[in-house]
Amino acid sequence: MALPDASARVTSVAGAADPEGPNLVGNYYLQAWNDADAARRAAQNDFGAVLDPWPPGVRYVSIVGQVPNLWSRLWPDVEANDLIVETSSTYLPLADNDVYCLLPSILRTNHVWLGGSGAALKALTGALKDYYPIKASFKPRYTPGKSKLVEYSRQETGKAEVHKPYYVELKLPAARGTAKVELIFAASGPAAPSAWAYLEVPGSGIRRYPLTFTAASDGKLRASAELPAPAQEGARVLLGVRLLSNVGGQLPPPNETRPFTWRLGYVPAPQVAGGEGLPPVPSADRAEPSQAVGQGAGAETRLPGEASNGPASSPASVPVIHATHRDKETTSLEASITRHDRWVWIFGDGSSTVEDDPAATECSKSHSYTAPGTYPCRVTSWSTEGRILADYQWQVDVDAEDVGVPRLFSAQTLAAPEVRLELVGPVAWVTGLPARYSVEYEINLPETSGTSAELAYLYPAREFEMVWERPGEFTVTGAMALRLTYPCGSGLASVVNVYTVEKKVKVYATVVTD
Repeated sequence: MALPDASARVTSVAGAADPEGPNLVGNYYLQAWNDADAARRAAQNDFGAVLDPWPPGVRYVSIVGQVPNLWSRLWPDVEANDLIVETSSTYLPLADNDVYCLLPSILRTNHVWLGGSGAALKALTGALKDYYPIKASFKPRYTPGKSKLVEYSRQETGKAEVHKPYYVELKLPAARGTAKVELIFAASGPAAPSAWAYLEVPGSGIRRYPLTFTAASDGKLRASAELPAPAQEGARVLLGVRLLSNVGGQLPPPNETRPFTWRLGYVPAPQVAGGEGLPPVPSADRAEPSQAVGQGAGAETRLPGEASNGPASSPASVPVIHATHRDKETTSLEASITRHDRWVWIFGDGSSTVEDDPAATECSKSHSYTAPGTYPCRVTSWSTEGRILADYQWQVDVDAEDVGVPRLFSAQTLAAPEVRLELVGPVAWVTGLPARYSVEYEINLPETSGTSAELAYLYPAREFEMVWERPGEFTVTGAMALRLTYPCGSGLASVVNVYTVEKKVKVYATVVTD
């Protein structure tokens, strides 16, 4: 079974008669009109193009009666009911939101019965009740600056049909992020699935995006896409699914169904500069004032005041820590370091790629488009914790003369500096007397990375004293919190990395002799 064509705008489930065979439809001109109209709508429904504000394009609802084809045994070339109700010639190739309602009957399904029984009107009003027949709707509980949501996801099952679409709605929060959609078709069938996604942004129209289909070794079909979630109230994603009957098959096509599993997810974008909170500092500790480190000049940078041979701090300015912990640890702050892990490229024409190179914090990619149109290209930088660090998006307009011409896209993300952290002080001491320690550090910012650094605080302080009340082996810990600001696609973003250093200290009891 061939995979669905992700580049097709409207896939026809029926076409004109085979030019090499007889054309015996009851109304050839009506069928030709329908086929031409379907082609016109296909040209207006490009992926990524802005559609009509509401609703996006024309929706057709076809109400058709059907009786058994009494002529098929005498004249096999006569298609279904062409000489009675003209079901074949009235069939319109279905676009995304079209609905086809077939009312079969042995004798009563004719033009008079369709108009007078009320069945056609009931079917029509039911189909027009909602432009999108939404089966389920969800909204992540996320508030920018307050919620700690890493990723929201919802999964359920549904059934795709030939005669009408199936929709699931994801209402997006008023925050930047990524909407993720995925479909898994569990079993094969004669009708291939079709899937798409609408992104509706109030005041900016509606855009249609394709889903990329892949086939697994177990026969399952997967379709997925990632869409930019704008920071605007009322934005939403509509995931649409339907089945496509085989082209040239039976007309009208039977309403086949196929089960599938759908997943909807939302991943918040990184906070802009200043939005990332610092790890809490215990109130008993003394924080150092913020100090600028630099703008990524590439040279080894040593911060002011860190030299161990500098002027000694006055006793009143140095915090004293009394070690009374049974766990024999003097501090409890843990390291927390965010780094770039991989780039994910989505070019908007069904092709994508992933680059798993943590060192490639500057990335450039060349891509050629094979057909004219407007393509939403996007590249995201993902951290080792699985969140987006940077998000670059472009709308690429490709004219006929630009087809096949390589386009170059470039992006930058967080470039973590090389940090050397040292805890200077004795490794052996005695109880009851203060031991002086200092936190020393060196920072090397990568060249031309665009990343800058600012010292947030030293923990417990740049200099501090330890006093042990009992002998034993203890661990002294120092830490440095560094705020890193870097380009993220929509401006600047920041993270706070915490680096720690430890020193094992053997403490002996004080012995008094005569």
